[in-house]
Amino acid sequence: MEFNSEFEPLQKVWPIARIRREVFVMCSFCAGTGNIKGVDGERATCPKCHGNGGKARHKGEKWSVQPSLTVGEIRLIHIVPDPAFLPGVSRTEEEYMCIETGIGSGTIYHGEHLFASLESAKAECYKRNEEA
Repeated sequence: MEFNSEFEPLQKVWPIARIRREVFVMCSFCAGTGNIKGVDGERATCPKCHGNGGKARHKGEKWSVQPSLTVGEIRLIHIVPDPAFLPGVSRTEEEYMCIETGIGSGTIYHGEHLFASLESAKAECYKRNEEA
């Protein structure tokens, strides 16, 4: 049985990932100063924001192109389902480890999140963000 991977060792690739966007919401109680002033003129830490002036809120997620990487290890996993439990067609999944993020004990990238060019990675991000 012959297996072929989409990328080769030492090939430059562009990963894409879902990134959470954060928005800083200013505290309405202390107007973002982090402290309040009492009637006697004394200042105290704001009880609502605990002196932070507000808090970061997550405002959805979006797909984004990450810095380019160099393929260092390729893992092809051939999955053959047991017809008694899970009927279906066998398939091969591709996993990659890159030099910059560690081989053997680093980040594992799935083939569907890696692209051979920056342009194709940007196009896929645009497509996935439009679908969301």
